[in-house]
Amino acid sequence: MFVITNKNGVIIRLSPTMGYQSNGNPLVDNGKLAIASFLVGEVSGDIEVPEGVAPHTHCWIDGEFSANPNFTLPVERLTLEDLAEAVLDLQAELTQLRMMN
Repeated sequence: MFVITNKNGVIIRLSPTMGYQSNGNPLVDNGKLAIASFLVGEVSGDIEVPEGVAPHTHCWIDGEFSANPNFTLPVERLTLEDLAEAVLDLQAELTQLRMMN
């Protein structure tokens, strides 16, 4: 298994294969994806990719996998409809509170 990382060791991709283009850029994923400006390491010997290791959430540094300490889940993007519904819900709650006072 080949591990493609950025300069900080964050895993960008895992690939079962590795080759090279004529210009020297690495080819991964059975020659389907050319990569440049990334580092390629090979998981070999007794080391196996642990279950759950995935791009962006994990790092590969000095031949070891670890959780990416800088990874955060993406913020959910709300649509205008979601926001309009939330406003209506808040307005209804405010109306109820006013009626209680």
